[in-house]
Amino acid sequence: MKITIGIERIVSALIIALLFGTYMHHDYTKWNFFGRDAYLAHEATHFDHSIAQPHLGTPIFAAIIVFAAIFITYELLSAAFGKLFNNH
Repeated sequence: MKITIGIERIVSALIIALLFGTYMHHDYTKWNFFGRDAYLAHEATHFDHSIAQPHLGTPIFAAIIVFAAIFITYELLSAAFGKLFNNH
């Protein structure tokens, strides 16, 4: 069985990885600017509201939505790059 991955799928995955890396860098830069105390206060509040009182439905629903958004973006980018690369 031969598996082939087109260049459009590789480019799409690289763009999504670049966007995620940019988001992570922004988050690190933001919390570095605000400082350690602000970050720890934010995390303590997050723990109190989200983790200490677990909710089963919300994380599952959020994960489905995020996965669907990433998958749809990936497929749309792959289709667009596929048309772009196959036309030339």
